[in-house]
Amino acid sequence: MHEQIPQGADLDYYRKRAKELARSHRRGDPEARVRAARALGERDRFVLADALHVIAREHGLRSWPELKRAVEVSTTTGAELSALPDGADELVPFDLTYADGEAVRVRVRRRANRVDVDDRGEAVERSRRPQGWLAVAEAVVERHNLNVNRRGVVFVPAVVGRDIDSLARRVAEASVAVHGALLELEDQPGARSRSSTSS
Repeated sequence: MHEQIPQGADLDYYRKRAKELARSHRRGDPEARVRAARALGERDRFVLADALHVIAREHGLRSWPELKRAVEVSTTTGAELSALPDGADELVPFDLTYADGEAVRVRVRRRANRVDVDDRGEAVERSRRPQGWLAVAEAVVERHNLNVNRRGVVFVPAVVGRDIDSLARRVAEASVAVHGALLELEDQPGARSRSSTSS
């Protein structure tokens, strides 16, 4: 289970934790060595950059820059998401994870008076697109009053002024539900698609 980034998180807190981890590893602390090995494999040389990477991985993120961005976004409110400047993209982390333990992140893009909220196709990609994936994904997102396209992106278009934070949460929840349903589908031999273009 990954640690979650709380609303209003402080990046300095995570830097201090990384420095403490690096010091503990140098001292030969067994817990620090286990944490490092879990994220990076066994190694004798362990520098601050490695510790920053471990901290990010422990939060379900791929790298320190991703953790930095997630911390920055954690201070963003729904009103700020609605007020994104034209052409801006935000990657919003949620306290949800896919079955593989990776944190769910939703993209919010502003284009003129339109805001697109989507999961970047993560749910479908993580499930390796089992045969019949589109029909299953469509059924799941329909229950959430959202959409999925033929590339596997769970999304909802909106206009500026809507509660974008709430829409992003719905997309995140639907993405997790799609991923779970597709993992179940993958376990069913001979699952059939509604159309030949969906597998």
